[in-house]
Amino acid sequence: MLHPWPEIFHQDLERKQDFDEAQRTYDALVSTYNGLHYDLIELPRFAITERCQFILDHLSRQGKD
Repeated sequence: MLHPWPEIFHQDLERKQDFDEAQRTYDALVSTYNGLHYDLIELPRFAITERCQFILDHLSRQGKD
């Protein structure tokens, strides 16, 4: 999960939600997934290349479990 990030949030024709609505949607998704016992992973607020690497590292560790 990637928590809404005010510094990079941008509303455009594709993203119709404002930031407050995006925050409420995030909260509802986290609550729903947790209620269904999903193990959520919070994506750190890194530069995009570091976020990609975080995901790849996590996926490579998943194959070793």
